[in-house]
Amino acid sequence: MLTSEKFKRYAWRIVPAIAIAVTLTACTNPKSSQNANNTTKSDVRMLNATSNDSLAMASQDEFEELVQSVDTKSKIMSQYANWKGVSYRLGGTTKNGIDCSSFVQRTFFEQFGVQLPRTTSEQESSGKGVKRNSLKAGDIVLFKTGRTMKHVGIYIGDDKFVHASTSSGVIVSEMSNNYWSKRYYAGRRIVNGS
Repeated sequence: MLTSEKFKRYAWRIVPAIAIAVTLTACTNPKSSQNANNTTKSDVRMLNATSNDSLAMASQDEFEELVQSVDTKSKIMSQYANWKGVSYRLGGTTKNGIDCSSFVQRTFFEQFGVQLPRTTSEQESSGKGVKRNSLKAGDIVLFKTGRTMKHVGIYIGDDKFVHASTSSGVIVSEMSNNYWSKRYYAGRRIVNGS
């Protein structure tokens, strides 16, 4: 029997996948409103492609990357839904209060089975570096919030990240926000294909 929390997590994962499948089905349906005989050269090339054809492979790779991104984002958003509004507490690791690095650590372990170090300073050495304009859902984003203080969150796409904020607890914030934009200093890719 599904509890409401399990149902929400399931819905966060399945709805985007269904939307993609419906969109792709509509695009390839020969009875769609477009004339099936009115194909372009690239359509014919894709239909007649061999496994070595780069056009067909690029499309397959792009599709797989899109599905991976949707799955990664849905897992992060599932975790966010369970932790939304939990207050910030330095050193905290539970729903009674959690800090930014613990939220990141818990999310990666609970959603991806990846064990990250406990502190922001240790997490900034995990994975591989990613430029800001190449961030993907699932990358960690790091900020300098003081002379020696650092903050970490998880990028979810569309210039947004989820994190445990000192002022508002677990929330989604805009990286383009004046405060975060000035303090961003690094991105790290932890999960392959994120």
